[in-house]
Amino acid sequence: MRQRGWRPALSGRSSMRVRLLCALAVGIAAAGCRAPARDVGPLSPDDVAAIVDVRERFVEYELDGAWADQAALYTEDAALLEPEGPVMVGRTAIRLGLEEFDIVLEDFKLTSLEIEGADGQAYDRGIYSLEYLDYRSGDTITETGNYLMVLRKYSDGTWLIAALIHNSNQSLDGPSSTPDP
Repeated sequence: MRQRGWRPALSGRSSMRVRLLCALAVGIAAAGCRAPARDVGPLSPDDVAAIVDVRERFVEYELDGAWADQAALYTEDAALLEPEGPVMVGRTAIRLGLEEFDIVLEDFKLTSLEIEGADGQAYDRGIYSLEYLDYRSGDTITETGNYLMVLRKYSDGTWLIAALIHNSNQSLDGPSSTPDP
């Protein structure tokens, strides 16, 4: 059984803290190896297509448990802001953190509501849904929430994730009454 990385808000996090802090120190020491692009102006249709491709590969790698491939979608100095956990900074820290997740996703979707950007920077804002098996109860749990992915374009035309944050619409006490945007 493979582990999955997009960790639902309902899972425990305390077992990873020491490892993540060590990985965070390694990640902070990492520096980007590509120069950021010096584009001027709004996103082109090719830029939007490349950002959509990054999001689609992110979902594919998440479902496959392909953590090294998913980590390669991040900049060397990226930040992953997980609910109820420390910020993971740097591609290496993110990869190590992903490898520690213990949730097996049965389904995972990112639905973009907006892609905007200019000058080599962009964001993709949307909603997510996921399903996973709760090992304690044997129930399939469904979770929905929001995400914000910040991307950076490099001089070779590659777009990579510079920051990612996601928040569940459910609380630790149960489902939220707040609808998706």
